[in-house]
Amino acid sequence: MTHSKPILTIDNLTVDFLSEGDPVRAVDNVSFNVCPGETLVILGESGSGKSVSTGTVMGLIDCPPGDIVAGSLVFDGNDISRLSNEHRRKLNGQRIAMIFQDPLAYLNPVFTVGRQIAEVFEAHGEAQTTTVRNEVIRLLERVGIPDAKDRIDYYPHQFSGGQRQRVMIAMAIALKPDILIADEPTTALDVSVQAQILELLRDLQQETGMALIMITHDLEVAAAMADRIIVMNGGKVVESGEAREVFTNPAHAYTRRLMAAVPHLEDTNRPQREAVGKEVLLKVENLSKHYLLGSGALASKQEFRAVDEVSFVLHRGETVGIVGESGSGKSSIARMLLRLNTPTSGRALFAGEDIFELEGKALNSFRRRVQMV
Repeated sequence: MTHSKPILTIDNLTVDFLSEGDPVRAVDNVSFNVCPGETLVILGESGSGKSVSTGTVMGLIDCPPGDIVAGSLVFDGNDISRLSNEHRRKLNGQRIAMIFQDPLAYLNPVFTVGRQIAEVFEAHGEAQTTTVRNEVIRLLERVGIPDAKDRIDYYPHQFSGGQRQRVMIAMAIALKPDILIADEPTTALDVSVQAQILELLRDLQQETGMALIMITHDLEVAAAMADRIIVMNGGKVVESGEAREVFTNPAHAYTRRLMAAVPHLEDTNRPQREAVGKEVLLKVENLSKHYLLGSGALASKQEFRAVDEVSFVLHRGETVGIVGESGSGKSSIARMLLRLNTPTSGRALFAGEDIFELEGKALNSFRRRVQMV
């Protein structure tokens, strides 16, 4: 549910970046606003100016090399484009917060997640240890971290990718901001985890009434979340409007190209590929990888089956997709086929030879013929 009075208004924003030659214009005369309780999605490809536009709101654009050439950023009635560092620190986190695509790039690996969330409170003068610890536990529980009372003392590497993003969200909402900016928050996540994070953001927005600005290149995410959409290309806003209208009746040619670029399984206009040959290039038979979990001489061991009797065939010229959530065994299969991990059982025939029996020159020859990106 949106409100009539914007909490943030960006008007004619223009941002250049200094270079050895002429300045590079990253954002060109961009204007938009967002109201409390509203979700505004900024849609566009990499390099379109999405992150720079919102980065200026958070004061994340270093000047130099960045330069706000023109425009205003009015938050709650005040232009924040020229705030001092001291005033910016008071604003960020408390009134405006942000989450990013890769939590590992922003979570400190040597501090527990509990300590890092607590620092949000301490930075804004709320440093009563007992009260803060209880609030951190409450936040972790609210964003869906299981066993929060124990895991408050875990380090970032002890969480899954989706859980680390939940930790980042807990940090962002700790002080109940008026605006949450989410910069590609689900791009690195599996589809099922992505849906959970988007649902969490919607629930938190309904609870708090905060405005949500979501940056994405993903049309499905935009369709699921947006009340309004602005489409950016080459640093400019090329289209804006209500989400339903933009998706059903895009006015700008660039927006129409974005819509047309979404792949569909039933698409009959895909380029014709050469027929797949009958030659079997790779034959995987009953491939398994099991691990024993548990530590210590007296601890009981439990078997974890990362890959369990997987079989498939790949013909020359064929593309086979292996699809699944995190932990489903996809990467474990790939690592075994590259001889980076040793299987518990099974075999894989490449050009008729079992790759797990190759040694010496034969193994080196195989590794030249099979690569991973």
